Amino acid sequence: QASVSIIYTPIMIRMLGQSEYGLYELVFSTVSYLNLLNLGFTASYTRFYMRIFKTEGEKQVEGLNALFFLVFMVLSLLVLIAGFFMYIKIETFFEQTLTFAEINMAKSMMRILIINTVFVFITHVFDCYIVVQEKFIVQKIVIIIQQILNPFIAVPLLMLGYGTLGVVYATLIVTILKMLFIMWFCIKKVNMKFNYKYINYGLLLEMGMFTFFVFLNQVIDQINWNVDKVLLGKFLGTTSVAVYGVASVINNSYILFSTAVTNIFIPEVNRLVICEEHNKKVSDLFIKVGKVQFLVLFTIICGFLALGDNFVCLWAGKEYSEASNIALILIIPLTVPLIQNLGIEIQRARNKHQVRSLVYMIIALINIILSIILIKKIGILGAPIGTAISIIIGNIFFMNWYYYNYLEIDIIRFWKEIIKLLMRLSPILLISVLIKIYLPTLNIWEFLFVGMLYVGMCFLYVWKCGVKDEIFYLGKNQRK
Repeated sequence: QASVSIIYTPIMIRMLGQSEYGLYELVFSTVSYLNLLNLGFTASYTRFYMRIFKTEGEKQVEGLNALFFLVFMVLSLLVLIAGFFMYIKIETFFEQTLTFAEINMAKSMMRILIINTVFVFITHVFDCYIVVQEKFIVQKIVIIIQQILNPFIAVPLLMLGYGTLGVVYATLIVTILKMLFIMWFCIKKVNMKFNYKYINYGLLLEMGMFTFFVFLNQVIDQINWNVDKVLLGKFLGTTSVAVYGVASVINNSYILFSTAVTNIFIPEVNRLVICEEHNKKVSDLFIKVGKVQFLVLFTIICGFLALGDNFVCLWAGKEYSEASNIALILIIPLTVPLIQNLGIEIQRARNKHQVRSLVYMIIALINIILSIILIKKIGILGAPIGTAISIIIGNIFFMNWYYYNYLEIDIIRFWKEIIKLLMRLSPILLISVLIKIYLPTLNIWEFLFVGMLYVGMCFLYVWKCGVKDEIFYLGKNQRK
């Protein structure tokens, strides 16, 4: 998935141009706020499914499926209503930085992306069912095919001169195809059933209490990862959004490496909590997964430190060179919450995510205020610096305190293990710094040679560090 984004993005940049690519990123980030209207129900399905399946049986599970399907249909209607108000207000919000032609193009893209979001909402309950059935291979294949199909449809449309409209039409087509396949797979192959006679509407109140705080967390994620582009579009224009968009592709690819591991363990976390397993088992899982995530992310971040400047210039173009600094500002502090993101699922499984959500909401508001102030003072770098500060305060300092004191995760043992692993991997960091200092500018062939040499060296060294057991442990779960 990350590889497809890395390949597809420079093609799109060169075919659209910096300004139009920036407009696409701006509209996409704006419409993505409609995803907040799932109100956290996607995160709650796993928890309620595990509980009902264990205590009440199949018929009640069928009722739960029917209830969630109805909920997402209602939420889809809300998406249409909210999308309409967003559509009519876009001109007012961006009138200072967008031209009349850009606003008209933005409106056209927005219409298509709003419809796309409706289809995404309809698919949610089926996506959730695949997760609880632990059909991870199917889930990942669908994601990969979706990512590959998108550029295969979009690029011909771009070549035919459809511009950004071609990109969003491709997104819509792929979303519809995915929806049809997921529905077919769940109903025909996994025997997913909906029984409206067994709907327990009383669950809605309990779900509402649970999902409200998950919803707050989603609001925070949207603010942290999309508000920067919106603010840059408002204060600096589409060119700065394009540069930040390139950094976002790198940042999102970095996140994918971590969340791909975490998603495998969501059902296992819920089983451990529902079966009231001892906290040590939960801590052991948290530490083991965190170590593997750190191993992967540390080598990636060292590689980007060494070759990131060259990569961005060769990949996106020299006019996007500042994107490498933006990406580093984002991914360095983000590494800590990413190696601990299994903790989010532990909180949800134990229904102890409320305090985290409230604190994060405050931090997100601080992020907005800091970003506005810093953008006005220092330009484009102000946006990622504001986000990085909020990550350090909320995701690192507060969450580690919260994990230790309220979730009873052995966070001290976690950091002892991570520090030990860091010491063993420190030669990789040293080599990365030396490459950055002594090889600041490379042509494409030099970049490929140094890059392959670096990857080979990292692989051999990491394998020598004795991580075979952890990798085997993850591989065993992935094969389920």
